[in-house]
Amino acid sequence: MAWRKDEYLSASGDRIVCAAHGAQFDISTGICTLGPCLGDALTPIEIHIERDGEIHARLHNYKETSS
Repeated sequence: MAWRKDEYLSASGDRIVCAAHGAQFDISTGICTLGPCLGDALTPIEIHIERDGEIHARLHNYKETSS
């Protein structure tokens, strides 16, 4: 979820920022480094990038969690 139109990263560009509660996540590990989820991590998903730049997410074995 973008925290601002088309903005998903911190000002420094090294963290993913959650629009819902302002939490910040390390891009390479998905670990929450700031916010109410401190120490938790995002669930990684497999992606495939086509030659034309189209991105596909592979969601097999993905389980949605409730808030």
